[in-house]
Amino acid sequence: MAFVVFRFIKQKSYFSPFNILFLFFVIPILGYISAKTNSEGYVLIFFPIVAFMVALFFNRVFSHRLLLIPGLIVLFAIGITNSYSLVSKNYLMKNGYGVPMYERINTVKKIIKESGKEEYNIIGIGEGSQYESFTMGYEYLAWWLGKQPSKKYAKLQFIIRETQNQVILTKNVTEE
Repeated sequence: MAFVVFRFIKQKSYFSPFNILFLFFVIPILGYISAKTNSEGYVLIFFPIVAFMVALFFNRVFSHRLLLIPGLIVLFAIGITNSYSLVSKNYLMKNGYGVPMYERINTVKKIIKESGKEEYNIIGIGEGSQYESFTMGYEYLAWWLGKQPSKKYAKLQFIIRETQNQVILTKNVTEE
């Protein structure tokens, strides 16, 4: 990719699709490196650009008659490897990233059942709880299931702590 870009620059063809694609890759990389903040959220910026680069690479490979069969084999191997990786990790079930969704839904159902007709708050503790978004998923699920938590202080509080693969729920009733 870089070779093609430099060839276009040498020919003084600055606005070629390859140069623009190269800039859309290099500028986010430089920003990512200069920010010094490792976060998997930033990686999403690179997915479309890398997909275009891979597509252009295979377009070049398939344009050569001798490389057509090896290129198809490599492309097929990439597809099989990706499919196997997704199925073996089982992201939507038990061995995925973080607490499974069904466990969060069951936790909120338990909160709704134990709160009865009383108003309640959901409070997060532990890693990540310093962010307001820590409990937002639980608040949304409670709203979705029919009984959202109170925005004001309530005597009944449910304290949620998440570990790698489970939700720990504690009920706390305070006196005013």
